[in-house]
Amino acid sequence: MEIIRPFDGSNITTVLFDFDGTLSLERDGWANLMVATNSAALAQAVPEISPDESVEWVIHDIEQSIGIPTYMQMKLLAAEIARRGGTALSPQRYKKVYTSALEAMVKSIHLKLANKQIDVENLRVPGALELLRELAHKFGEEALYLASGTDIAPIKHSVKLLGFERYFGDRVIASGSLASPEQCAKKSVVQRLLNEQNIQPGQLLCFGDGTPEIQYTHDAGGVCVGVLSPDHSYYENVGHFTVAQKRERLINAGAHVLVSDFRDAARLVEVVCSKRDL
Repeated sequence: MEIIRPFDGSNITTVLFDFDGTLSLERDGWANLMVATNSAALAQAVPEISPDESVEWVIHDIEQSIGIPTYMQMKLLAAEIARRGGTALSPQRYKKVYTSALEAMVKSIHLKLANKQIDVENLRVPGALELLRELAHKFGEEALYLASGTDIAPIKHSVKLLGFERYFGDRVIASGSLASPEQCAKKSVVQRLLNEQNIQPGQLLCFGDGTPEIQYTHDAGGVCVGVLSPDHSYYENVGHFTVAQKRERLINAGAHVLVSDFRDAARLVEVVCSKRDL
């Protein structure tokens, strides 16, 4: 546990979680898939671009946009293709190619789980269940919310499969559950808590491994815990999608506390629900 900046968590009443990389490890390796699908789309639409240049642009683009809705990442891809003079497909088409690959990867993991080749504990960030139990005991289960940039159906399935359902109930918001594919579930849920449920600055606690949820909560006056879970990929050995980069992004977004996992859940809850100086 590392305290990055001072905070006052003594008035917390409500807790917001990101899902992938914060509670779940199911989609670890997603970066390999998005680099592959997006660089192939870019290279196909703009033949004069070299394979290496295509991959390089896609990696940079993903690193700059991690955590935003997948649709918006694909909108950036379409815009880059058009900028380079290519004929872009719709962001929804590019999203479908990527999500199909991601769903196939997750399905294979679920098959291993069903065949008892892996244990469900391997798919959860260490200590995740213990943290949820601690927070539910302290604030009540109705105080816990979940927001994801992934489509709603697979997230709800994963929430149930990983044993998190009792802690979130119907308080799960994902990109596919919003009116527009461009809406950010994390921004939407923060605004909803502030505007509709009258959550006051300093009453919101957020756990996330991505920039959006940390930034929106920080800007709202809440307390932010950044989770330094690894995004394993083929590109790690050349300095992409690393924990060090994630750490820098989370600090810049406004994280007050950084953790690698939740193995010491009781101590973590004690710390973030108190007033801390550096």
